[in-house]
Amino acid sequence: KLIEYMNTENEIGTLIQNKGIAEVLVVITDTSVNVSVKKQDLSQADIAKIMDITMRETGRKAEEIVIQSKF
Repeated sequence: KLIEYMNTENEIGTLIQNKGIAEVLVVITDTSVNVSVKKQDLSQADIAKIMDITMRETGRKAEEIVIQSKF
């Protein structure tokens, strides 16, 4: 399960980077997904893209996903 989480974390990170956000850290646990991005001003469009990618790749609900800016 840990290896599966690690692979999914890497894939989500790559997909988000492809959307123009250079530095991303994704951590998946049994109960949540945390996405930290190094971008000062996250727009609603950025958040929507990150949420869409994360939900699609993990199958998790929005309330299980935390997106934070670490600038």
